[in-house]
Amino acid sequence: MTAYSDIQSLNWSSLKRMAESPLAYQWGQTHPRDDSQAMLLGRATHCAVLEPLKFDQRYIIRQRDVDGRTKAGKAWLSTVEPSGLEVLTNVDAATVWVCREAVMAHEAAAQLLALAYAREFPIEWVDPPTGVRCKGRLDALLGGLGHHGVVDLKTTSRGLGAFPHEAARLMYHGQMAWYLDGAIAAGELEPGARAYIIAVETTGPHDVAALEVAGAELDAGRALYRRLLDEWVSCRESGVWYGRHPVLSRLELPRWAPGFESEEEI
Repeated sequence: MTAYSDIQSLNWSSLKRMAESPLAYQWGQTHPRDDSQAMLLGRATHCAVLEPLKFDQRYIIRQRDVDGRTKAGKAWLSTVEPSGLEVLTNVDAATVWVCREAVMAHEAAAQLLALAYAREFPIEWVDPPTGVRCKGRLDALLGGLGHHGVVDLKTTSRGLGAFPHEAARLMYHGQMAWYLDGAIAAGELEPGARAYIIAVETTGPHDVAALEVAGAELDAGRALYRRLLDEWVSCRESGVWYGRHPVLSRLELPRWAPGFESEEEI
């Protein structure tokens, strides 16, 4: 079976860099972003929530007394590297399982996951308007009791109060529209299916929210990915992957910059 990473199709993680600039997209094709502790924690939480039986096949826990800077610690890490396992500190591992327990204790979130007939499910489709081959890996596909759709699990260190702003900044609405439309185009879901996010805090009190992405938010997400995809197609056809400012433009400073009059002074 072909690995998901080897499928030569456009995915959301790549496409969203078009929002920075086409040049940022092109750069990202050969210069992947560095991994971070937050990304590792997010991946591990996904595994614990969605595929708990595979957790020990993917992760190993480094105890508090194993210091990677010491000779003994480096020796331990050298034995782990050939295994391909990702290393979690015992503190992060504890956080991962607390997050899992919080999700499963949340009635709405647990109900959505109980309706999932497939998890970490790869899909491929051809975008009808452009003919571009696309792909996505869905955290969960739902079927039953009126909840046909896609689910994406998100972790947040900023708390649920800030989650709407975080979701907007990270363009989660575009991602959910991409996944939903992709699942429909791939024949995995019927038109009218829905999109949901399960968000869990990685810091106390580890609150959880089950959120539907619908209405104006889903429409905005669809408009976002369509604009980025159309721009991607245009750049591919022209062979020109331009930056943020391809033509002469004016520097516009924020109005709090020194020298601008405040409203009180006007």
